[in-house]
Amino acid sequence: MHSCLSNHTALLMLLAARSEVTTRDLAISLGITERAVHRILKDLARQGYISIGKNGYRNTYKLHPQKSLGHPSFPSITLGDLIGPLTPRLIKLLKTKNSSRSVRLVAAPA
Repeated sequence: MHSCLSNHTALLMLLAARSEVTTRDLAISLGITERAVHRILKDLARQGYISIGKNGYRNTYKLHPQKSLGHPSFPSITLGDLIGPLTPRLIKLLKTKNSSRSVRLVAAPA
């Protein structure tokens, strides 16, 4: 199945809804390996879209909504402009899941 969302964008959407989540859960949600998740997280941190911190043994992720998307066609659009309007819906979708470990997004009812 093809998606218009990149794994980078999908990961940012998941992090917008849950800042404290394991790379294993992210990998399962995205259908990619944990190694790929680590690579994307490092890439997003290097580009300034997220900061990675620690809370005990777990990593925490902070999005930087003021960061420009960096696309030449949309120089004034920020990460917050793109993900901000979706965040309440993402949080609601994730809260409706039965498993506390699952961060899989479910399709919204039509």
